Amino acid sequence: MKKHNKPSNGKTSKDLLKQVQALGGQFEDARSMNIPSGCTFKSLKEDKVIKFLSDWIFEEDNLTIKETKEQEVIYLPNLVEDSSGKAYNNLEQFLTTLPKIDGLKWIIPTSSQVCYVLGKHYKEHKEYLLKDYWTWTTDTYKYSGGLVRLVVGLFRGSGIGVSYHDPDGWLDNVGLFVLGVPSEIGELDSLESCDLDIDIGDNKQNELRNLLDKVYRKGYDKCIEDIKEFLENHE
Repeated sequence: MKKHNKPSNGKTSKDLLKQVQALGGQFEDARSMNIPSGCTFKSLKEDKVIKFLSDWIFEEDNLTIKETKEQEVIYLPNLVEDSSGKAYNNLEQFLTTLPKIDGLKWIIPTSSQVCYVLGKHYKEHKEYLLKDYWTWTTDTYKYSGGLVRLVVGLFRGSGIGVSYHDPDGWLDNVGLFVLGVPSEIGELDSLESCDLDIDIGDNKQNELRNLLDKVYRKGYDKCIEDIKEFLENHE
């Protein structure tokens, strides 16, 4: 039997999907999918989840590509309405205008998340999503012109495109392929880059983030030994 992620309010991912679909309009055709952990461009290519139009992403050292974490996501078949032409730096504000559902959080996806969802969706439904559009992602590319955000899209038979764009800029065919995740997971994703404002040094902050990550995902009872070890190492 498939196990559904259950947010703190007791709703399962299946419950959340039904509520999203009940919104009607662009949300009526929403679907859900479980994304496994550890997906990167390289693993997606090697596992033949999806083809890529260019190899530059496998040769470039200045990319920051987040590995996926296992989680159930809700996705729409198109860019979310009114997102086309918006700059990346305006998307967080835009997310606040989307319908609010208790236990669900709308997020900007990583490039690996998008590629996995599009690749698996095609294999299951023989339908190319984002054939004519790009979506912003949270991943970055640092080059001589500065730090830019990756965009993913134009997915067709030959593969999917990966490019980059100025986060303050905009293009008509670049928008947001939004994902909905159980709210506690969405909040956890932002923990990776936040400053915990605890004077224990950068390395210890990273260890603490990892510990909190594990506690949120596995539950306190399964992490007692990890917590004890952390406290013993940082007395």
